[in-house]
Amino acid sequence: DYFVHWTRRQDGPWPDQSEADFIDDLLLRKESTSHSAFAALSRIVQQRRLIASATGIRGEAVVVSFSAKPLRELTKQRTFRAHRGRWDCEAYGLCLRRNWLQARGAKPVIYGNDEHWSPLPISDRAFFQLKTTRSRRGAKMIDWSQEAEWRVPSDLDLSEAGREDVLLFVPTEDEARQLAAISPWPVLVMPVTLASLTSTLSA
Repeated sequence: DYFVHWTRRQDGPWPDQSEADFIDDLLLRKESTSHSAFAALSRIVQQRRLIASATGIRGEAVVVSFSAKPLRELTKQRTFRAHRGRWDCEAYGLCLRRNWLQARGAKPVIYGNDEHWSPLPISDRAFFQLKTTRSRRGAKMIDWSQEAEWRVPSDLDLSEAGREDVLLFVPTEDEARQLAAISPWPVLVMPVTLASLTSTLSA
């Protein structure tokens, strides 16, 4: 019933922040200079908005991505993607109700190869993803269809989401308390397990 969206550490300005504002924050040593995964999740809650991004999307379409797989299953298969310099799943994020997302344009990703890209209608290209690619060193084939990805081709206004439409998750009780103080939605504490920390690294 729910799709998962991870938040990640942001190196540099936030998606809607200028380089100049980011540098000003650094010089003034504002609390907002923290761009951790928890800070990203807190910012989403405060703004009531998920900002679409073109990072890693062919054709540079801006989207918000989700996984249709259960949260705990995703955590167990957590893998470090060396070519992207990050884990594919994080300990912070939010789950949104499937029906709520579909009403706002969410569709499943179209997995295929280069031959499938050209004939796709322009309206469908934001939902395309290569099914398989090789890791940075070419030693391992990555099957992206295992992510069961869905996308929304625009920003998401979360101010329209009811209490039953969103569930936040963090790894510690302290962070849960901090989020609960500013969130209209429930917060789940989901500790990072030893298994997820010792997941096999990608080549």
